[in-house]
Amino acid sequence: MTFKKIFFLFVIFSLFFTACDKNSKEKDEQGLTQKNISSNKIENTKNSFALTMLNGNSLSIKTQNDKITFNNNNKISLFMFFTTWCKPCIAQILDLNRFEEKYKQNLQIIGILIEEQDRQNIEAFMQKNKIKFDVAIGDNNYLFAKSLGGINGMPTLFLFDKNNNLIRQYLGLIPIEMLEIDIQKAID
Repeated sequence: MTFKKIFFLFVIFSLFFTACDKNSKEKDEQGLTQKNISSNKIENTKNSFALTMLNGNSLSIKTQNDKITFNNNNKISLFMFFTTWCKPCIAQILDLNRFEEKYKQNLQIIGILIEEQDRQNIEAFMQKNKIKFDVAIGDNNYLFAKSLGGINGMPTLFLFDKNNNLIRQYLGLIPIEMLEIDIQKAID
């Protein structure tokens, strides 16, 4: 009986503190590797670009002097970098779907896909996982990751306030209670 409890606790612990390894996928068709996005912030390489959403919309991003600005529609913003093969990412999507509904007046959630997939596969993934928030696709996702200082595992989340100030960065599957507390603090 004790062994079962220990095993169960180990499984729960590993789920909460697990992130998909950035080296699990080799290269995308542009020759960018997951290792490339874990480098330091880019400096004056390109200070203005747009993230392209799967629904056709875009989000303009500007970087200048280590400050990132974007149109947040006077909401706090949560960016989740993810891949379709990452199990903790998929688990986190369920929580973000709940937040999208609960805080839609005050919170903008954007998924940032860090892998090359064709549009049909991405749409199937979104439908299967019932994703309710916008998802950015394309090469500029890698540029955004670099401008934030790199991605060392999946999922990685960045929470920004209404003034585009970074509040917190998260690595791995984050307990819903912890994330919700931070979102509520940012809204107030």
